[in-house]
Amino acid sequence: MTPLRWVILFLLVAGRALPAHGLEITVGSKKFTESVILGEIMAAVLRDAGIAVTHRRALGGTRVLWGALRNGDIDAYPEYTGTIAREILAGEGLTTRA
Repeated sequence: MTPLRWVILFLLVAGRALPAHGLEITVGSKKFTESVILGEIMAAVLRDAGIAVTHRRALGGTRVLWGALRNGDIDAYPEYTGTIAREILAGEGLTTRA
């Protein structure tokens, strides 16, 4: 999957659609190096697509970023499927990764 497709996937999960004129995206990242780098990659791909983007780096951990996403303070952030399953969707009765 190309980097732009990953970004589009992240943004769709966040409730946004691409492309749109005047769209401004705020990307967040956790406070560890790999997350910041992935956030920078996401921001760079968006900029290359002509979309205005701000990267809010090193905001905190999973709960902080998930809360910011749900509150609309950020539009997207890089997350791992394992973290989504074990932390964000914990207690939802998931029995498989699918």
